[in-house]
This record gives sequence, C-alpha cells and structure tokens, in this order.
Amino acid sequence: MIDTEKLDQAFRSALALPDGTDPSSTAFAVTPEWDSVGHLQLLAAIEEVYAVTLANEDVADMVDYAAVRRILEEKYGAGT
Repeated sequence: MIDTEKLDQAFRSALALPDGTDPSSTAFAVTPEWDSVGHLQLLAAIEEVYAVTLANEDVADMVDYAAVRRILEEKYGAGT
C-alpha cells in the first residue's frame, strides 16, 4: 500500500497546489497546473520522494493521480 500522504504532498509541491488540496482528482492537461512543465516537476518530485527512477513507458502512462498511484504500487513497490 502506498503512503498516500507522501504522494499527495509530492503533487501539491510539484504542481504548486494550495496546502490541504486533495490532489486525487488531478489529471494532466485537465488540472491547469499540470501542464508539460508541471508534469516534469511532478515526475522529479516522485522520483525524489520514492527514490526510484521512472521508466519512460511509465512516465507516459502517468496521466492522472490514480494512474500515478497504481504505477508506483505495481511497478515500484512504493509503499514507504
């Protein structure tokens, strides 16, 4: 199981979302802050928080919060 608070904080920090914002409904190109630059910032934050190097195919599939969470759990065992 993934540490949701760590993931939420990575989203808030990378996308400059206000504290307390629930990022679970964010999506690339839907959430204004999650544009191409925001995507790169989010990927960097995730790699730092979970100490992983994301594969290119995973980067392309990380299009919304749920997909990010699923990929981290399934492929990287990012539970801590």
